[in-house]
Amino acid sequence: MRRAMVKKRQYVNLYDSVSVMYTLREPGFTIPWTQAVLRLRRSSDSDQKYVFFDTNGEISLTSFTGNTPTVASAVTLATWVGANNAQVAIWEGLTPNNTIDTNLSVVQGTAGNQPTFITAGVIEVKNSLVAIDFLNSSRYLSASGGNPDLNDGNSYTILTVTATDDSTTNNVILNTRLASGGVSDRFVIYNDRRTNKLQSVIKNSLGTNQIQTYTAQENTANQKLQTVIGTPTNLKGYYNGTLQQNVAVTDTYTNDTTQIGIDRGTSNPFDGTMQEIIIFPTDKTSDLVALHAEINAYYSIY
Repeated sequence: MRRAMVKKRQYVNLYDSVSVMYTLREPGFTIPWTQAVLRLRRSSDSDQKYVFFDTNGEISLTSFTGNTPTVASAVTLATWVGANNAQVAIWEGLTPNNTIDTNLSVVQGTAGNQPTFITAGVIEVKNSLVAIDFLNSSRYLSASGGNPDLNDGNSYTILTVTATDDSTTNNVILNTRLASGGVSDRFVIYNDRRTNKLQSVIKNSLGTNQIQTYTAQENTANQKLQTVIGTPTNLKGYYNGTLQQNVAVTDTYTNDTTQIGIDRGTSNPFDGTMQEIIIFPTDKTSDLVALHAEINAYYSIY
């Protein structure tokens, strides 16, 4: 389920200023994260357990499980799951203060819409590292409300590690509008393998969208390290450490959720794996070299 030699975080304190991290490896926070990372549902009986980092700072079958997100028991993930499947009911949002903020927890209460984490007792992986598989249908996770750090008019930096098997649609990584929302204005980040080259878009009800794209088509099923930086006046992206298109921003959008894996109205579902979504509440352009180097050192993307 993991490499023979675990790659630890190389930059201490690099993530101490995050708004939230959705990740499957322990961040190098000054205050270590000791809470649960996932809540899984076992396929055989729908029993649910919280899952914690193992001694290597990862999620593995030796991770301990628990009935609450703050206390781990002596029961390992392997013992609990057996040869069953397990789906993700909650992906906790990790914060630098080692405290779970339920407003940042992304949740899926409908069994048929939960992404997969374990199949027949084996943890899903991408490039030999643990991953969540969103499959090819409406599997998604949603927070109870919008992360205020992503409100229009704010500055923010979002880094994602994802891989999609779908080369025909614009797979949504994150969007800020509820799946049931009837209004179209929202902020969306894509993993798009098509010639359309979409990376991020600010959509509004007037149809005058700000569209930020890759500079060239990136039609690959391999992992992508994507970075999107928003400011009150600009939206720019990076792909595997290289600057992509930079567009001017003039419109506003609605932010009433942090929804992972699907667009508003359950369209453009993500078909593939996700391993990390990191949100900073500031423009981190000056730190991108260090951030990209740290993430790539762990995932070996490029």
